[in-house]
Amino acid sequence: MSAEDRQAFRIVVQHVHETPTGDSYYSLLVYREGKTWKASGMSLDDLLGRLRSAGLMLDQMPFAPHELDETSVVFAGLVDLSRKQLVALDLKDIQ
Repeated sequence: MSAEDRQAFRIVVQHVHETPTGDSYYSLLVYREGKTWKASGMSLDDLLGRLRSAGLMLDQMPFAPHELDETSVVFAGLVDLSRKQLVALDLKDIQ
């Protein structure tokens, strides 16, 4: 894939809440030039599955779920994505 096929997107992963049973839920937001895409209410396994399906390097996103507060940002950064990778993240267009 050529460099022209990829564009920089800001990705934010947020730990949203933890249930009384100890299950944590996450939101994934992707921003670029006034557009926002989002997926929310995901388990850590679902989140990591989406990231893997898009071919993102998980070792560059240091999650530490056992150390998280009630609500916190666990990753924020610029990531180069192709259109195919963006589609693989299965996000809703919210803006």
